[in-house]
Amino acid sequence: MSNFHQVETSEDYKHVHSLFTEYMQWVHMKLNEEYGIDFDVPEKVAQDMTELGMFLPPDGRLVLVSLESEVVGLGCLRKIGDELGEIKRMYIRPQFRGRGLGRKLMEYLFAIISCFL
Repeated sequence: MSNFHQVETSEDYKHVHSLFTEYMQWVHMKLNEEYGIDFDVPEKVAQDMTELGMFLPPDGRLVLVSLESEVVGLGCLRKIGDELGEIKRMYIRPQFRGRGLGRKLMEYLFAIISCFL
C-alpha cells in the first residue's frame, strides 16, 4: 500500500537527496542525448537541496512516496501566486512505475494545493 508524507526528519532529507540525484542523473542523460547539454549533476543536486524551503509549509509541500516501508518517489509543489501553484520534481523510481503511484501522487498534490490556493 502506498503512503505519502511531508518531509520532516533528517532521514527524510537523505531520501530526498537520493531521489533528487536519481532524477537529475536521468534529466542529465536525456538533455545530453537530445540536445548535447551537459551540467554537473552533484552541483545541481546541492543547489536544489539548498532551495528546499520553497517546498515547505505553509506555501509548499515536499512529499515522499512510500510503498510498504520503502521510499520510492517524491513530489514537490509550491504556491507561486494567489491562485497559482506549481508541481516540480515529481519522480517515481523506474522499478516502481506502472503501479499507478505517479497518478496517486498527482492526485495527492492536487488535493493539497487546492487547500492553500
